[in-house]
Amino acid sequence: MAQLPEFVQNKIYCEFLFSSFLSNFRETFKIMKNVNGRESQMTWEDSSYREFMLAILSHLEPRFEKKGTVLFEELQEISEVIFIGKGTVDIGYEINRQRRFVMRYTNKIVMGAYNCTFNKRAIFIYRCKTDCEGYFIRKENWVNLVTMDPEIERFIKKNVTIDYEHNIKFKVLKVKEVHI
Repeated sequence: MAQLPEFVQNKIYCEFLFSSFLSNFRETFKIMKNVNGRESQMTWEDSSYREFMLAILSHLEPRFEKKGTVLFEELQEISEVIFIGKGTVDIGYEINRQRRFVMRYTNKIVMGAYNCTFNKRAIFIYRCKTDCEGYFIRKENWVNLVTMDPEIERFIKKNVTIDYEHNIKFKVLKVKEVHI
């Protein structure tokens, strides 16, 4: 593959091998750059972005989980970033040995990115409501890839924080507070 011209490699990765992954998780990998005082989005034409994305794609491992599988427990050390492309995941908490699932996400779910990026334990329970399929990246690889380039690192940290805090953390904690 390395012998092929870059534009051919890009087409193979973007339009064939990982087209649904790149479409589903576009926001996670949205990196901005400053061009003549204006911000614009990095593309595969930018060498640092291309190198980063190729490294991400080459470290993806397939993931298939059965309905009912618990992906993360509360206070568990997170060792991977999971990208669910197909399937439904419930997110909840446990109080007095009773589990309560209060959020449900279908397709396009990123789990563990915030935890791996900032070395945080899980504070919620994640369970497959249906059979799920997607990819995962091991924590060590994720951290190494994210820190390859300081500008990319800054945006990935921002993206995973916004996604986690606004789409999961604040919503689940709000329900949990009412329950307590």
